[in-house]
Amino acid sequence: MSVYTYVACGETYPRLTVILINGYSSLMIHPFTIKTDPMWNVVSTNWQLERKEPIDSQFSVSPSFREHKSLVYSFGDLFKHQSNHSEA
Repeated sequence: MSVYTYVACGETYPRLTVILINGYSSLMIHPFTIKTDPMWNVVSTNWQLERKEPIDSQFSVSPSFREHKSLVYSFGDLFKHQSNHSEA
């Protein structure tokens, strides 16, 4: 179930400015098997307009900007850490 409320102002529908969004969503799941107790995932979001700028304005670039050509994920340390806990 998801419920969101939008507050907007403007002269006409195409020119509306959304200034506030409040949202709530919930999801019930049964992890692992059907015979477990249900778990709830509940999320509440609140967005509020801080400032309005022209759509062509650019984001400032971070002074520590680095470009990555590819990403490689390594989980070696994670598995080693988990095996140490299982031996204790």
